[in-house]
Amino acid sequence: MLSIESECHVQPLLLALAASLLLSPAASAYTAPLKLNPPVTFFYNCDDGRSLVVRHYSLSDRSLEFIKLSLPGKVHTLAHVVSASGARYSDGDNVQWWSKGENGALNENAHDERARLTQCTQALSAGH
Repeated sequence: MLSIESECHVQPLLLALAASLLLSPAASAYTAPLKLNPPVTFFYNCDDGRSLVVRHYSLSDRSLEFIKLSLPGKVHTLAHVVSASGARYSDGDNVQWWSKGENGALNENAHDERARLTQCTQALSAGH
């Protein structure tokens, strides 16, 4: 239970906290609208003979990043997720893509710990 003496110290602290929140940039009356940046496209050749296309999208403030992973006959939308090294994307279910530098790894069966990763290398353009 707070005493009257401790309440006197808490009120100025609460007022200072409230003032700092109201004066912060996040509380300003004008916030620039978010826009989707143009996609950045990468082409990969994989060790299983397939070629794939990765289109990287992000919001203008970089608060959201995702990719469209195009495989022959399929397109997957994968969200950026935490990774210890490189960039990792997942559909939250079964498909995962990791990339670091010019290399990538595709897992199309994330539920199976023994699933083989498809290794891919960045190509200069489609079909190369």
